[in-house]
Amino acid sequence: TGVYLPNQGPFADPRRLASLAAEAEAAGWDGFFIWDELLPIFDPSADVADAMVALSAVAFATERLRIGAMVSALSRLRPETFAQQTATLDRLSGGRLVVGVGLGNPSEQFTAFGHEADIKVRAAMVDEFLDVLTQLWRGSAVDFHGAHYTAAGVSMTPPVQSPRIPVWIGADSRNRAPRRRAARWDGFIPA
Repeated sequence: TGVYLPNQGPFADPRRLASLAAEAEAAGWDGFFIWDELLPIFDPSADVADAMVALSAVAFATERLRIGAMVSALSRLRPETFAQQTATLDRLSGGRLVVGVGLGNPSEQFTAFGHEADIKVRAAMVDEFLDVLTQLWRGSAVDFHGAHYTAAGVSMTPPVQSPRIPVWIGADSRNRAPRRRAARWDGFIPA
């Protein structure tokens, strides 16, 4: 069982999230998860916290809880940066990170910054992103040349968890494509 909170509004303060996570851990909860949104969803004037920074505070404040962002829209991110952030956060947490990923919604989270808006293109980007990400997590040299991403003979520091950090796929549970994607990974987060 886990706690799931937004990364915005009253929960945009990483210190508050860390305090709540410590309370959840003391109360016997197993997980603490937050949203990963760039823009406020319900209140346009609400503050929004960076999910990775907030989860770093949560990791530092807890010892046992599984933690993660549910879900990160991979097509608006760079795989090399995300690989480094998640491996670092996994090390900071002592191997407690779960990576939740998806296509992202609403489309304004993409169009406002000039990112790809077409859902089919984003789906292809997510699949390719996960391929290069898991290779980068291995810690050995990666030579990857895809339609959207490249990693030319590079290696990065791996996470603590082996063979890799668990990956959960988030999406509308009525659609088949996300369920097929989830079957290739470690879990499914219905939206």
